[in-house]
Amino acid sequence: MKVVALAGLVTLAIGGIAIAAGDQGTTAAASDPSKVCKMVASNQPNSKPFEMCMTKAEWDAKAIADAKDANRIICHYEDEPGTRLRSRKICQPASAWNARTAGDREQVEGLQMKTCVPGAGC
Repeated sequence: MKVVALAGLVTLAIGGIAIAAGDQGTTAAASDPSKVCKMVASNQPNSKPFEMCMTKAEWDAKAIADAKDANRIICHYEDEPGTRLRSRKICQPASAWNARTAGDREQVEGLQMKTCVPGAGC
């Protein structure tokens, strides 16, 4: 399963807003140079990303708070099967994403254990 996440989404705890964590192209707000602006996306269906501006200290505090909250909502964009152009947004709590990742990892490890390698005596 391929996960396409506008530069990897990390969720803000306030209002179910997701931050593009890998977004290195941040810009300073024109009105206040101490503010850093990033593109964020809401967890609402069919919502479009928008720009949010906060100070670097506020962004750092938000990232720390989000990492501690297992119930925060994280949104990922996943490609729809059978098409290269359409994707859908899937929003779940962080704990559900962690469980899904762990399940996928166990499945891959299980398949690797069952694979017979020539010369290994299987």
